[in-house]
Amino acid sequence: DREVVSAAIRQYGRALGFAADDLRDDKQIVVEAVSQDWRALEYASERLKGDPDVVLTAVQKDAFALLHVAQVLKRDRQFLLSAIRLNNNVLQIASPEFMGDRDFVLEAAQRNGRVLEHALPAFRTDREVVLAAVTNCGPALASASADLRADYEIVSAAVEQDPGAVIFASSKLRAEFDIQQRQASPEAADDTESMAFFSARKTAGNLGMSSVLGLEAALMCEIGSLGLPVVPGFCFAASKAAERRPDLSDGPIKQGLASPEAATELQFGNVDAPLLLSVHADIEAAVSLGDLSVSNIGLNDEIVSKLSERWHPRCVLDCYRRFIYSFASVAKGLDMRPFDEATASVVARLDSKCQLGRKHEVCDIPRHDLQDLVDEYRLLYEEQTGVPFPQDPKEQLCEALAAVLGGDAHEDGEEARVSRAVIQAAALGNFDS
Repeated sequence: DREVVSAAIRQYGRALGFAADDLRDDKQIVVEAVSQDWRALEYASERLKGDPDVVLTAVQKDAFALLHVAQVLKRDRQFLLSAIRLNNNVLQIASPEFMGDRDFVLEAAQRNGRVLEHALPAFRTDREVVLAAVTNCGPALASASADLRADYEIVSAAVEQDPGAVIFASSKLRAEFDIQQRQASPEAADDTESMAFFSARKTAGNLGMSSVLGLEAALMCEIGSLGLPVVPGFCFAASKAAERRPDLSDGPIKQGLASPEAATELQFGNVDAPLLLSVHADIEAAVSLGDLSVSNIGLNDEIVSKLSERWHPRCVLDCYRRFIYSFASVAKGLDMRPFDEATASVVARLDSKCQLGRKHEVCDIPRHDLQDLVDEYRLLYEEQTGVPFPQDPKEQLCEALAAVLGGDAHEDGEEARVSRAVIQAAALGNFDS
């Protein structure tokens, strides 16, 4: 029954395999089937496996549909070029004679620049092929050889097609294009602060803003704009040392906090429904400066007590311990040896008491010992800083941001480089428990 089969394949394309031969030779039925699942092409009649319209419908879903098409189409140059326009992955499924044909690859690149990803290494170093690819699709620059990613004309063509492609250029050209962008928009160059927020629901920013926001934050904005899952948060960039201690009472940080608060339905500093944050340097800065990150910002004695009533108390305490440790190390730059010695002492005591001779890890520390260790961490913090560990979440965030942004740097009046921080909502950061 045609209607029954039609209804079935709209739900499950490969149900075509159970249809009668005359329905597997029905073009409308087969198109419906491959639209739902490209693998249904396997069950189409031989005649329809050679029908360009049917096959292109399947190829648009997945290039591997070519495995089921008639041989005549696999050898048809114009058909393959039409297929490549719809799906760049077709090139890797095409026969070796086409993959090694420069004229074919050049024409394919003109139709869909992303084919460069699957082109032979010789074509990724071919200037004409690469120029055709990036002119059609700027991000294809990522697949070009290192020499061509340092070619001004090629990078210019890529950036003109998609400004975000600049992140794939050589470091020298990235800096040059950043200067050009600032000269072209002097009002943007005068901005000392930049902020963009991101979440799967709403995003302000895109990949093209990488020179301002940093690569990591720009990528997160782009992911959010596609509706893909991303931990909600925001990024902050400041170009002057004086502005690396941002005011949380007003301005971009306060505005930025509204995004993860709305996405998580939690509130930073709220005792009953606390939003915890992580702050870390942009990935590009982390490469040269090392790991600059503080997690579980927002925890204090009162919030820890409240959370322990709802969640596993040991897990909450361990998160608090980790927060104090990372804050002391990154935000204050304290000598961490006493902290490490205190932890090692607790673990050694557990080892000595174990009649089975078991060697313990930090994750094995029981709740009462963990509470003692947290108290000792706080005493060590106060001994080195002269002040108690901060209990105000806003103060914690301010100090963490200042450390990541380099708030104490460049006090000699020299112009500072742009510093960027990524602030995201955090689950309880407790890897071992």
